[in-house]
Amino acid sequence: MRLLEDIAASEETCVYCQILADELPSSYEYRDEHLAVFMDLYPVAPGHMLIVPIPHAASLTEVDGEVSSLMIVPLKELFKGQSLFKIK
Repeated sequence: MRLLEDIAASEETCVYCQILADELPSSYEYRDEHLAVFMDLYPVAPGHMLIVPIPHAASLTEVDGEVSSLMIVPLKELFKGQSLFKIK
């Protein structure tokens, strides 16, 4: 069985790093010195966003503890008032 770590992209080939370097198009919803949130180009559902740590991390286990704890903070604000996330 292949693990994600075995197939993870290097910083040079990482699509997320290319987006953060403005080499690929994106629609930022939030960005600061620790992380970026942008709309998925191929969404699975309406409002599908990706949250990416800065700097590069091949997997979530490589993300700094402080940064990983900050990853949820912007999501609360982004989801406020979006009816697609409310249970009817």
